[in-house]
Amino acid sequence: MAPVCNLIGKRFGRLVVVSRDRSPKKHKAACWLCVCDCGKSSSVRADALKGGTTQSCGCFSSEVHAAIAIQIGHLNRTHGHTRQGLKSKYSATYMSWMAMRQRCNYSKNINYSNYGGRGIKVCERWGAFINFLEDMGERPEDTQIDRIDSNGNYEPGNCRWATVKEQQSNRRDTFHITHNGVTRTLEEWGRVRNMDSRLISIRIRKLGWSVERALSFDLEASA
Repeated sequence: MAPVCNLIGKRFGRLVVVSRDRSPKKHKAACWLCVCDCGKSSSVRADALKGGTTQSCGCFSSEVHAAIAIQIGHLNRTHGHTRQGLKSKYSATYMSWMAMRQRCNYSKNINYSNYGGRGIKVCERWGAFINFLEDMGERPEDTQIDRIDSNGNYEPGNCRWATVKEQQSNRRDTFHITHNGVTRTLEEWGRVRNMDSRLISIRIRKLGWSVERALSFDLEASA
């Protein structure tokens, strides 16, 4: 059996390990006696501490649920976008707000690496849904929240409700071309020139043509 790593004195969230818990357990996993910042003590499995699944005696979860209950109670009275009962649903606007905050604030969110992981934040004002609703209005059908500057934060002035097509044109890896002082995406130049945007991309990226030459209709001049 591999030796148990000594965790005494280490901090995991709100918990500080004080000693090994050698009391009889139903499982064989190593457990440690921890003191929480709130003053309570608890016995926690080593894998839960190191894996980050347990970071308090339970007080943090209680505080979060209490805060959510208070907030939802307030929101239900003011705008009606949250659930009113077990069979009701959150509004599309509220779902977008929650998803936005999760991908920026929670490291276990599947999209965190592309948002919070690269420094994208939700402004302090939008920590409250009612402020978000006041600034953005209700989410139109078939749209999602989109940042105008894809490297900027979620905040008033940098966000809009956009269709999937509009969002794709605004992706941070979208290829933009400037010609005669006008900057457009490949797709936009394709529409303006009545050309396949893939052809424009190949001419510039693969063949190394100038922008002016790549946007030319004249195949003989481009040869």
